[in-house]
Amino acid sequence: MGVIELDGAPIVVTLAAMPDDGSFESGQAMLSEIAGWATENLAAQLPAAAGC
Repeated sequence: MGVIELDGAPIVVTLAAMPDDGSFESGQAMLSEIAGWATENLAAQLPAAAGC
């Protein structure tokens, strides 16, 4: 779980993985891949910034 910044807007994300081989390394690789996808694909989904 963490906060990432996309196009200047902070968003909260939570990721989970259950690798078939049960290894920490495989789970870490899976999560890195998911995080990369989220960073690339979620930016277009963020609403436009609103003024205060």
